[in-house]
Amino acid sequence: MTNIESIPYCNSSNHYAGADRVNMAKRDSAYSDTAEQQAETETGRPPSVSSESSVDGSPSAGTLSFQRRLVALNRLDASNLKPIDISELPEDRYQSFIEGEEARLAANKQYLESQYTDRSWMDSVEASLKKFPPSGSPATAPYATVVVGGKVVATIDNQGVVTTDDALGEMVRDILLGEVNDTNGPDLAQARADQIAEMLGGRVSKASTGITQDQFNALPAAEAPKSKTDYDVIKNDPAYAQLQKMYENLENLKQQRDAFLAR
Repeated sequence: MTNIESIPYCNSSNHYAGADRVNMAKRDSAYSDTAEQQAETETGRPPSVSSESSVDGSPSAGTLSFQRRLVALNRLDASNLKPIDISELPEDRYQSFIEGEEARLAANKQYLESQYTDRSWMDSVEASLKKFPPSGSPATAPYATVVVGGKVVATIDNQGVVTTDDALGEMVRDILLGEVNDTNGPDLAQARADQIAEMLGGRVSKASTGITQDQFNALPAAEAPKSKTDYDVIKNDPAYAQLQKMYENLENLKQQRDAFLAR
C-alpha cells in the first residue's frame, strides 16, 4: 500500500516564488512598516526599492548563521591568482600529473574498446566449452545420451557439456556437477549423464565417439578463441575522436616540457 502525504499548506504572506520576491516587503504589512521605519531612522531618508548596493571588489569577510552556528565567510581575491603551466612544474609533480593522465587515457581506451568487443563465448562455462576447443575436436564429440521412454532427452559431449531442450535445461542447470577431480572431461560427462538419468528415471547410452579421461587429457591443447574488437565501428563513435584529441593534448604537453627543460 502506498501512502500519499498531503502537501504542507503555505500562507501567501510568507511563501513567494519568482517575481513575488521583489515585492516581499509590500506583501507583509507588519514587516514593511517596521523595515521602512528602521531604514528612515538610520539613514535619514526613506528606503528606495530601486537603489543598488555597492560591491566591494577587494577581499572581504563576513559571517553566516547556519544551523544555529556562525560560519566565517572569506571572499578570495582572484587578482592574485596565476595560471599554472603544467610543463614548468617541478619534476616530481610533473611526472605525477603525466602518470595520472596516462592511466586515465588507458582506462578510457579500454572501456571504449570493450563496448565493441565480442566476448560472447565467455558469457558462461557452457558457452566457452562449446568454442574451446572448437567444433570438430574429439573433445566436442558426443560421450553419451540420456534416454527416457525411448526418447533422447539429453546429449553430453566428451568435455561434459550437456545439450538439451530449454525446459530440461532450466531444471538441471543448477544441480549438475561443475567438475570431477578438479577438471572436466569424460569423467564429468559420465557423472552428469548419471545425474540426469536418475532424476528423470531414464538410462545412459554410451556413444561410439566417447573417449576415456586419459584419452581426453592426451588431446593437444587447443588455442582459446580470441576476443574480436571492431575498430572500424569504434572510429565512428564520437568518444573515439575525443580520446584522440586527449592523446594529442598530452603529446603537446610533453613537447612543451622538453622545450622548457631545454631552456
